[in-house]
Amino acid sequence: MRKNIQKTIFLLLVAFMVIAVPLSVLAESVQTGTVAGKSVRGTVSINGSGASATTSISVAPNSGSSATVSLSYSYIDTRTNANQVTTVTAGANGNIAASASRTKPNKKYYRSWRAKGTHKVTYSGQTWNANTELFYNN
Repeated sequence: MRKNIQKTIFLLLVAFMVIAVPLSVLAESVQTGTVAGKSVRGTVSINGSGASATTSISVAPNSGSSATVSLSYSYIDTRTNANQVTTVTAGANGNIAASASRTKPNKKYYRSWRAKGTHKVTYSGQTWNANTELFYNN
């Protein structure tokens, strides 16, 4: 009986680690909605190496849509505790998706801190805007 309990506890611990470890490596924030009846999605993700953001609409290419994304990635200089921010914007008219990413300049001296995405989709005369934000705790 005692051996069965130990085996069960061990299996539960292994299952927890299989689920929890990948979640701590990459985090993602998602906003979804509709514009002119079409599904739209904005995501931002961050990990120990950098961050990325994506905006998309589920329509055919060249459908007259416009998808843009702006990513603001913050990281900390571990030598001085100074916060560094870098921003990149992607997307244009005719796009059904836009994606932007940034990496830390140096893995040794910098630590990921925050990713902030600003998302915009225009389709059929309607506009969808969303913001996503995520902090990285390492």
